[in-house]
Amino acid sequence: VHQAFAVSHLGSMPSLHAANAFALAAALGAASPRLTPALYGCAAIIAVSRVVGGVHWPSDVAAGALLGIGLGLAAAWAARRYSSALMTLLLRRERRSP
Repeated sequence: VHQAFAVSHLGSMPSLHAANAFALAAALGAASPRLTPALYGCAAIIAVSRVVGGVHWPSDVAAGALLGIGLGLAAAWAARRYSSALMTLLLRRERRSP
């Protein structure tokens, strides 16, 4: 791996670029399953660019991808759970009003 970009020396594990890209792909993919392959493809390109640029090791990118997927799926689950709970609350309130 050859460094192509200036980097900080604060550590590289996990790759937060990869984590952010995969979190977004997982969350948006849960909302729109037809776009899932394209979203993960874009996230993979971002992750590979970090290795090609020499700023991360492949293990950093893999750890970032796993972290991002976990966080993205958790965010999608929370959005589904709490949006339906909010709708139920609003419907109950609407039925009570004259």
